[in-house]
Amino acid sequence: CARILEAYTFFRPDIGYVQGMSFLAAMLLLYLPPYQSFVGLCNLLNTPSVLGLYTLETCAVACRARVFGQLCAQQLPAVARCIDEVGLTPEMFLIEWFMTVFQVPQ
Repeated sequence: CARILEAYTFFRPDIGYVQGMSFLAAMLLLYLPPYQSFVGLCNLLNTPSVLGLYTLETCAVACRARVFGQLCAQQLPAVARCIDEVGLTPEMFLIEWFMTVFQVPQ
């Protein structure tokens, strides 16, 4: 896992290593050989929708939080009400959720 992450930091030195990348790399290594895992990690992390979270771009995070809020209100209104009642905003928890979405045990 460490070798794949190190290779990614050489591939994208502008991003480097960000906490949470190891979850993706480890999950890919469970199912793919090392080179294919590296390619998969690069493809996942270099998509604009995921890259914005790992670079913590304010605009990207705010956009995802807004979409989450809208979808939650439409699809899970009781959950949306509960989040609002306790005073949470999606920005408070979404980054961690999205960055670890591939490793959460079920």
